[in-house]
Amino acid sequence: MKNTLWTVVTVVAVFLGFFLGYSVSPMAEVGLSAVKGEQTEIKPEIDQDMQDYYKNLLKEE
Repeated sequence: MKNTLWTVVTVVAVFLGFFLGYSVSPMAEVGLSAVKGEQTEIKPEIDQDMQDYYKNLLKEE
């Protein structure tokens, strides 16, 4: 019973660690993960054409 429990714990830990590794690195690249407690500002760069496109998505034709 103890071996089964430790096997399950190990498999779950490896699985979670694997996916955490893939989720943390993209967050660090885009600035969602602040370094040394600094605040980060993410401002999307959307030009006027893109804004018009999104405004017109809800209009019925």
